[in-house]
Amino acid sequence: MTKLRLKKNKGMTLISLVVTIIILIILAAVTIRLVLGDNGIINKAQTAADETTKEAATEAMNFKITSAQIETYGKEQRMPTLQELADDFCEDEDFEYVELATKKTASLSKIEVGENESIFTKLKEYPYEFEINSSLQLASIDGIQVATSDTITIDREEYENLLQRIQNLEENSIKYIDYNNLLATMTTKGASYTATENCAIVGVIRVNDGYGANVCVNGKALASLYDKNSGSNEGAINIVVYAKKGDVITTRDTHGVYDLSVYGLQ
Repeated sequence: MTKLRLKKNKGMTLISLVVTIIILIILAAVTIRLVLGDNGIINKAQTAADETTKEAATEAMNFKITSAQIETYGKEQRMPTLQELADDFCEDEDFEYVELATKKTASLSKIEVGENESIFTKLKEYPYEFEINSSLQLASIDGIQVATSDTITIDREEYENLLQRIQNLEENSIKYIDYNNLLATMTTKGASYTATENCAIVGVIRVNDGYGANVCVNGKALASLYDKNSGSNEGAINIVVYAKKGDVITTRDTHGVYDLSVYGLQ
């Protein structure tokens, strides 16, 4: 009896082992599919990593475009052309190439944009080719059209960097005023001057007895002061207003007191 019972126990152990192996094989197959399948964990992780990299590349390219716009506007009070943007990119070591058509080969020789509506370029740090249209917006990434949007998203560090650059431009602009090139003086109420070149209006405006004073360029008030306290004679501010060649500069509000000089820019 003892011998038979031993044999029976051995038989059950063998069956249990076979069942365990089968279960392990099934679990292994399921695990491999979950990890390595088309919709598996590794594939999802790679897709997420690619999307993150593409978003970072898009933000970097938008930052380059915005920086070029700020620099041009700070110097000339206008947006750059597609040709000027292409020239800037060709001089930037962060770019691998700038071309008129999709190319994906390294070349930073300057190109003639002419009447072309877009350029194609690539940053060295990222594997994507960007198409930039004549409105200086991203049109496609690796041939895939970008959704049209007026909003550009940048992170806080880039935002603060842009604000600092704008502040630097504003602070440094005063250094480019040519104080040896006096174009006109504006000391009368209702005075008008048409700028013969790019210039800056520098000086003081004052108000009293509850009235106001405005310095306008092409009819738009760019510097204003109002005295809310009737009888006060202490309202005064120093101003610097910039105008382009051909702009009409006027002093509006006949109750204001003006002591302004118009200087050319270097």
